[in-house]
Amino acid sequence: MAPHRHAFRQIGNSLPPLLARAIGQEVVRALDVTPTRFTKRMPLGDADLLSLDTRGAAKYFGADIDLVPSHKRRHRKSRTIGNEGEAS
Repeated sequence: MAPHRHAFRQIGNSLPPLLARAIGQEVVRALDVTPTRFTKRMPLGDADLLSLDTRGAAKYFGADIDLVPSHKRRHRKSRTIGNEGEAS
């Protein structure tokens, strides 16, 4: 059940989950399709793959690391107030 919570959280970080659901329902209606639920459980595969970093995953799957987009985290510098009342 954890993967569902993770997906819900990811959608929630970009837009409210209920809005995402409404958008999905409109897409389904516009495409005139009927969504189905999977009834067969599929094996997840090798759990060790979850611990790979980008470079390790590229090596494992045979991808050229130079073609893999870089996702650098943005670090905000914390601002502290010094004795003089100025940000340092």
